[in-house]
Amino acid sequence: MRTMEKAKILKLIERFSVTSRTNAYREIHRRELVKIAHDFRAFPCTEAGVLKAIRKWESEGLKTSTIKTRMSRLQVFFKWGVKQGHFKSNPVNFEFAPKINDQRAPQGLSKIEVDHLIKQVPKQTWLGQRDRLILALMITNGYRISTIAKIKWNDFYYQSGELYLNTWEKGNKLNTKRIRPDVAKMLDEYQRITFHEK
Repeated sequence: MRTMEKAKILKLIERFSVTSRTNAYREIHRRELVKIAHDFRAFPCTEAGVLKAIRKWESEGLKTSTIKTRMSRLQVFFKWGVKQGHFKSNPVNFEFAPKINDQRAPQGLSKIEVDHLIKQVPKQTWLGQRDRLILALMITNGYRISTIAKIKWNDFYYQSGELYLNTWEKGNKLNTKRIRPDVAKMLDEYQRITFHEK
């Protein structure tokens, strides 16, 4: 069935909600399905209709978690409808994934942007060297500032010619990461300034 009158859909939603195990869940499910029914001129009874609904919700700025919840409600409703003979198939038979080109999705910095950002910190002073190193560790290895604040010199070590750093994460869990060569060079420069080596 490609389309169905809204009045008939609303009746089916009421019949479906009665099958829910608890009153609270029944009311939540019913309310959300009724909202979806009123949002569209034709209830999304086909895969194309469901995809159109998803794109509409995305354009309205709904969170991915909210859209997934609505998809889950529709999926269970159509599954029940197929079993009862009201629908030939379940149009929500795919995994929902947000649009890759969604402008609301966070975008990472490019390598050029990262290098430019680090170069904005002057390196002529001890504080400048320190801040450049902190910024580089946060960007390249994803360390939080709280993690960096606990780093000690003996947490760094070389293995097979490469520099590694041991940090302790939540739950007292040891985390070892390789340090990029350019960041390792920053560390050497900072260490020389710190211990006044010439």
